[in-house]
Amino acid sequence: MRGAGRKARPYRDRYVTPEDRHFGREGALLARRHQVYQRAKARHLERWIRDTRDWTPAGPVRLGPSLNITPPVQELKLIG
Repeated sequence: MRGAGRKARPYRDRYVTPEDRHFGREGALLARRHQVYQRAKARHLERWIRDTRDWTPAGPVRLGPSLNITPPVQELKLIG
């Protein structure tokens, strides 16, 4: 499935593809976007009523449950 890591850029991942995150380009991309948004805001301050988006890297992301997590064991109470 070639190219699958280049498609989606959901907001919760700060609009960075999985490929960009994997190859360590996330920080540089987000810093560049932050600069672009800051320049746009400075040019037309009247259009901005809030701060720009949060462009800090999201940090580690899990795509599924970790393999070392075991389900909680329920204790059985014996009535005797």
